[in-house]
Amino acid sequence: MVLSASRYKYVYFSERPFTTKTAIQAHEAAFEYFKGLPKEIVYDQDRLFLVDENLGNLLLTKDFKEYIFERDYQPYFCRKNDPESKGKIENVIGYIKKNFLYGRLYHDLDILQREALAWLERTGNAMVHGTTGEVPMEESRLERAHLQSWAPIGLMPDYITGMVLKDNMFNYQGNTYSLPQGTYSARGCSVKLRLDENGSLAVYDQNEQLLCKHQIPHGRGNTIINTDHKRDKSSSIRELMRQIASMFEDQQQATLFLEKVRDQKPRYVRDQLLSIRDSAGGHDHSALRAALKECTGRELFDAIAFREVLRQIKGSTEIYPKEAVIKLLDPANLKKAALQSSSDYHRRYHDDLQFKDRGKPVLELCKRLT
Repeated sequence: MVLSASRYKYVYFSERPFTTKTAIQAHEAAFEYFKGLPKEIVYDQDRLFLVDENLGNLLLTKDFKEYIFERDYQPYFCRKNDPESKGKIENVIGYIKKNFLYGRLYHDLDILQREALAWLERTGNAMVHGTTGEVPMEESRLERAHLQSWAPIGLMPDYITGMVLKDNMFNYQGNTYSLPQGTYSARGCSVKLRLDENGSLAVYDQNEQLLCKHQIPHGRGNTIINTDHKRDKSSSIRELMRQIASMFEDQQQATLFLEKVRDQKPRYVRDQLLSIRDSAGGHDHSALRAALKECTGRELFDAIAFREVLRQIKGSTEIYPKEAVIKLLDPANLKKAALQSSSDYHRRYHDDLQFKDRGKPVLELCKRLT
């Protein structure tokens, strides 16, 4: 973000693609840095802010519309393919890339952000601007008098962290909520929490896969348990493991392998077992025995690894490729091929006669062919 008159700049980095909420957080950080709020902000047409521009009727995203209503400033969206109105901010982006980011060693996001602010103080905002001929930091003192006053507002971050307890529970704002069995894997593991549009508390794992949703009760000190989370599903898993082990010649060794898979992937054990069952189907005992020995010896307790090892073993044992099935575009091609073969036969027979009866009259040879 850059102030139009003074060219006083601010930069905010993110390791993940911006969402509307994280972009709003970047707005707040910029206003805090500027120590004020502009009356109008110029934007490019971005899906984080603008859904559609119908002849000047702006259709804003829900979160962004609520934000500018609370902050009370006027957004101005550039027209598409209009570089003159967007050139000022695009020049700032190019300036930061070429002068700050180029050749810089990256450690983590916090260090990069601190380095960026230090660079702005000594270089980006402290040196004479090539267009205005003024120092942005000095000019910003004059421009700051025309900014609206700014005070922080409470914003719900894109995600907040909830620590997982040993009994597969977590705490949020004085209440305790249940999690599916197997969510707790080790000390310090956590889940990501976010309030959805309906006011429910959505719970995600570290890969941002939805685990469950809970309704937030009134008051504090409540324990909210989803009955499905406490259900013992181990019997069905054991039965599935028994079925898969029966496909192997050495069922005891196969059971040990499947138990290792369950221990390393407790939350995805069903998907892992089903994948192993599908991979093992249709293979003989020798191939399964070799794949099981390879995976166990290399400690590859994973369904994908088992499938790849089995594929390599199968590929090495197949000497003769499978016969390809030819589908004719024109069924009459077989008849045409037969006619062509007959014609070739007569041609070759005619050549043989010419070779054997060389010197005889051609008419006699034609009679013999007839």
